[in-house]
Amino acid sequence: MQEKTVQEKTTSEKTEGKVEVKKKEPQAEAKKKRQPAEPIYTARELAASAKNVFGARRECVEAALEAAGKQECTVSEARRIVENFLKKEVG
Repeated sequence: MQEKTVQEKTTSEKTEGKVEVKKKEPQAEAKKKRQPAEPIYTARELAASAKNVFGARRECVEAALEAAGKQECTVSEARRIVENFLKKEVG
């Protein structure tokens, strides 16, 4: 029973005679906080580097991002959007 109490308490701070107990953050959340955020680019910037980054033509990247309603996003998000766009059937 005491082990559980010890695991839940990570640090204690005294403030004006009161003790506040902070709980541990789940490891997945802690890792997310430590990783730097991926940069955000405009659709124009992403389309300009379409061949090198996505292996697709500039027009395809522009069309994919426009269809998704994205004016700016990360490279990984744009890659997912472009891949899905290129896989769509033409009807």
